[in-house]
Amino acid sequence: MSYAPATMHACSCVAREYSQQEKMDGSTAVFVGTVTTITQTELNNTATFDVSAYWKGAVSKTQAVTTAKDSAACGYGFVVGTKYIVYANSSEGKLTTGLCGFTVAANDTLIANLGPAMTPVFNVDPTAPEKFSRSLGYGMSGEDVRSLQQYLNTHGAMVAQVGAGSPGYETTYFGPATRAAVARFQAANGITPAAGFFGPITRAFVNK
Repeated sequence: MSYAPATMHACSCVAREYSQQEKMDGSTAVFVGTVTTITQTELNNTATFDVSAYWKGAVSKTQAVTTAKDSAACGYGFVVGTKYIVYANSSEGKLTTGLCGFTVAANDTLIANLGPAMTPVFNVDPTAPEKFSRSLGYGMSGEDVRSLQQYLNTHGAMVAQVGAGSPGYETTYFGPATRAAVARFQAANGITPAAGFFGPITRAFVNK
C-alpha cells in the first residue's frame, strides 16, 4: 500500500491592481513605522512598530501588528529595523496584516503618495477610555477632540457613518456631529443634561 505525500497549501491571493483609495477604504488602520521587535508564538508573529505617521485608525506611537507565522499561511515577513507602510485590519481587538494585504516596505515616494499624514502623540488603546484633562465643546479643536471622537466611535455613539468623524477618519474639530454624538452618549448613559457638552460630569464618567 502506498501513501500520497502530505500537501502543503501555499498562500493564495487575488491578483489585481487596487487604487490607493481602495487600499485605504479596505483597511482599519494605515501607518508608517519601523519594526523594533518581533515576538513569536506557535501560530503568529507580532511586530512592534515605532510609528512616525498615520493616515487612518486609532494608531499608537508604539503599535503592535500580528501576522501569521510563515508565508505559507500568508504571514508577512517583517524585519527588525525596516520601515513599512502598514495596511492593517482589526481582528479580535488586534491589528493584523498579511501577504494578501497592502503592507509594503516604505520609501519616500510611496509615503508621499498617501498624502497629508497625522502624527501619533500618545499610545492609544481604542478599547479603553482616554484620560481627558479639559472640557470640550462646540467649535474647539485639538488632538483630544480626535481622541473623543475615537472613544465615541467605539462606545456606541458614532460621530459619523462615513467621511469626517467616522471610524478611521476622526478629526481634531468639535463640530455639530461631535456635539450630537456626545449628546447621544450622555442620554444612553443617564448623564444630564444630555446637551452635547463634554464637561466635568461626562469627563468623570469617561475617565473612571
